[in-house]
Amino acid sequence: MLVIVILIGVIVVKTVLDVLGYINENLSAGINFLIILLILAFLWYAVANA
Repeated sequence: MLVIVILIGVIVVKTVLDVLGYINENLSAGINFLIILLILAFLWYAVANA
């Protein structure tokens, strides 16, 4: 179960980083950082409740 969560997390983070890289010209670094923090918080919550 933990392996599946980690695998999904890696895929999600990579996808989001690709998207942020694509639209980075329209977002400030602060917004990018906030989005990454939200994703990490969600992944931590998912792992804690797995």
